[in-house]
Amino acid sequence: MKSLSLRALMPVFGAKSLLPALMTLLSFLLMQVPCFAEGERYEELIRQASLRHRVDPLLIKAVISQESSFNERATGASGEIGLMQIKLGAVQDWAEANELPVPSKRNLYSPELNIEIGTWYLARALSSWNGYKACITLALCEYNAGRRRVLEWRPQKDSPYVYIKSSSARQYVESVRDRFMTYYRAAYGNSVAVN
Repeated sequence: MKSLSLRALMPVFGAKSLLPALMTLLSFLLMQVPCFAEGERYEELIRQASLRHRVDPLLIKAVISQESSFNERATGASGEIGLMQIKLGAVQDWAEANELPVPSKRNLYSPELNIEIGTWYLARALSSWNGYKACITLALCEYNAGRRRVLEWRPQKDSPYVYIKSSSARQYVESVRDRFMTYYRAAYGNSVAVN
């Protein structure tokens, strides 16, 4: 099969109509993929937090992409802060667990501190659901909706399915999983099952 070039398409569409069509297509395609370039500036911080807390760096990146679209100044409707949209309760838990003073709200916008606390919280959730076939799904539910709600949704340990009663939590988990898969395919060229 013969491949088409832009030069071959120009007589069909005309030079003036081809460029807008290509720009529209490019804009559409760029909107379909989570932004890789913006996340690159945080790669080293993500890698370091990943190693400290033993959480897949691509999962951390997927959570950041979903939570804040890599906007370190993001503030959520319920007061969530920074890249990983951490809540003050999680910050207090982190400070207590690490025997540190609670950082000021202003300092929580620091990418390094925000990624550290958010990754610690995600690692704690992953650890608490370790042994469940749906460990990642349950941890993401906990990150988004809180532990109390997830305790109501937990399946049998050997079940890969979680009935997430909250539609917003369900959409959140699906979006993070999709982003994780996109990052994974970009990094490794194939896909992996995410439970």
